[in-house]
Order: sequence, then C-alpha cells, then structure tokens
Amino acid sequence: MSASPRRGAVIAMALLAVAVTVAVVATQRPPSAWSLTSVESDGYRGLSLILTGQGATIDTIDADAVGAAGTDRFDVVYVPIAEHASATQVARWRAFVEAGGSLVAATEIPGFGPQTLVEDESPGQIFDVVSSLEPGQCDLDALAGDHLGPIEAPLGLASYDVAPDAGSCFGDGRSAAIVTEEFGLGTVTTIGSPALFANEGMGAPAAGDDDVAPVPDNAVVATRLLNPSGSARIAVVTSGLSTALSSGGSTWSDLLPGGVQLAIWQVVAAFGWYAWSRGRRHGSVIPEPQPVTIAASELVSAVGGLRQRQGGTDRAASVIRRSAHRRLAERLGLPRSVDLAHLAEVIEARTAIPAERVVAALNPHQTCPDDATLIDVVRAVDSISQEVLDV
Repeated sequence: MSASPRRGAVIAMALLAVAVTVAVVATQRPPSAWSLTSVESDGYRGLSLILTGQGATIDTIDADAVGAAGTDRFDVVYVPIAEHASATQVARWRAFVEAGGSLVAATEIPGFGPQTLVEDESPGQIFDVVSSLEPGQCDLDALAGDHLGPIEAPLGLASYDVAPDAGSCFGDGRSAAIVTEEFGLGTVTTIGSPALFANEGMGAPAAGDDDVAPVPDNAVVATRLLNPSGSARIAVVTSGLSTALSSGGSTWSDLLPGGVQLAIWQVVAAFGWYAWSRGRRHGSVIPEPQPVTIAASELVSAVGGLRQRQGGTDRAASVIRRSAHRRLAERLGLPRSVDLAHLAEVIEARTAIPAERVVAALNPHQTCPDDATLIDVVRAVDSISQEVLDV
C-alpha cells in the first residue's frame, strides 16, 4: 500500500474515533433521580442504608409485578412516582392492598387512595406550596406517640384531601401532606413528595460543608411508614412506569466511568475499521485452473445409463446379491468369502429365515431376465438384510 492510502486510512480512523467520542458524550445520562444507589441530593442511598440498618430488606420490583400474590413476598411497596400508573397497574396495586399489603406512594395514584387537594374547592387550607411542615393534627397510628419535628422537601410538599375515614398527619385534619386510607385488609398512604425521603431531606450536609443544620424528621417518617415492624420486607418500584425510580448500577456499563466507556468504544471502532480495511478485496481473484478433472459422479451416471440401455439386469442382480453376501457375512462375524450354504445355515440359526429362502435370494448365478425380476431380487435381498441386521 502506498503512503497516500495509508495516510487516508489513518485520517479516516481518527475521524471515526472523534465521531464515536461525540456520540458517547452526547448520550451520557445524568444520575437518575430517586435511585437506591445514588448519593446525589435526589438519590435514595441514605434511605436504603437507614432501613437496612434497622433490619429491613429492600428489593426492587416492576410496577406490573405488584399484585395480590405480592403479600407473600413483601410487607410494604413504595412507589416514588405513581401518577403515571395505568388502569391495569392501579388495579393490581389495589389487589395488593386489599390482600393485606401496605402501599406507600410519593404522588397520588390515579383514582385510588388520597387525591391531591384542589385549592378552588377547599379555600383557605393549610398551604399553597410549602417546603416545610409541622406535624399539625396527626392521628396516624404509625406516626403518633413520640413528638415529631417538621418535615422538609426542597421543591414543596403536596396536599391531599383527607376523607372522613382516613388518617392524616402534617395537616389540619381536612388536608394534609401524609394521608392513609384503608382498603380491605391493607392501607394506601400518600406522602407530599418523593424528595421527602431523598438524601437531601435526610439532613446530610453537602460535600465540604462543616455546618450541620437542624435535621428534619424525614428519616423518622420514612422508617415508621416503610419499616413499622423493624424488619419489614420492602419492595421499591423501579421500572414499569414512565418516570419510575431507576435502580442505578444495574448494568456493567453503569458501573464504568464515562472515560472508560469512551476508551472502550474507541477501541471497538478502531478494531472494526482495521478488520474492514484488512478484509477488503482489491481487484478480482486470480483464476487458478485445476490440474486434474475428476469425472466421479459423471462416470458412475454414464456407466449406469449404458447398462440400463443394454438391459444388463443379470449383472445388476449379481452385483446386488454379492454385495449383500459380503455385508451379511461381516455382520455375522464370518469371512467375506464364506460359502453361501454355510451363511444361510448361520442366518437360519440366528433368525427365523429358512436357509432355502436365503440361498434363493443371494444365489449370484440365478438369472434375472427383466426389470420386474430385478425389483423382486432387490426386495428379497433387502428383506433378509433388514431382519439379519436388526438382530
């Protein structure tokens, strides 16, 4: 290869590497919000550590996998973003609750459980959009008892209507940020925001910040709602919804830094270019004549056609009988040249075939005047061969 094509190949490889770099950088995803492994401000790493430290077990689950049978596996199911659930999913969740499960949702569930307060219908309620709330009137068994401090969510806390038979906390009894309703044997609870249980809401200081502000009681609320028994089996919905929680680090690529992923893609691109360039065929293949032509099947076909035209049925029958004689002798452990009479006696001793029938079928000196007789010979030989070879 001349210097110019080689230089062109290097330039093309460099351009391809740049294109791959741009594509990878453009498709890099930021850390997903509400991830159980994320240590960002909107991650749930702190929640996971607190609950497991108390003895709870946390698993991830698809939104469609929640159902009545789920009560055998989980005590509590937490849905960070529930407002996009389909009617089928809501029906499955309702079945889980009615079977005795506890469902906690950080947003309202369409048509099921506490619903967001409509301000026009309830003027003068406790807040418009606030980020911090005192317990206020609290009649929830899970949160009653010890004194509770305020809860905080940086982007605000939603307010839900409190039904006559519902329990609530962090409100005034008519609307509240946390509302629980009973359905069948279980309960469904909505909280004011998915950020309520995020790392930032748990009171962890920012990186490099030595000043620790007063810690809200978000963690207390989280443990009492999600782990009331101290050893609850908790499932977090991580998929199946358009904005569901990402489990984080679920694939090997999620565990690799962006630079390492970029380097891998560059190596793949370079190898692909090299394999393509080396595998290219320049020009036509040089013809290489065969030094010897072997007739093989053409010769066999020609001989067979000639004998057919000559009507050589006698020779064909003789070849078939002699071939069967040798094959049967080898099968019975006899010499290939064994006498036909002795072969027939051995066959009669080991099978139910009379010796006379064997001699008549395998006698190479019997005439075969026409094609019909040749067919009879083939059938007789084949019948004997099958019976002997199956022994």
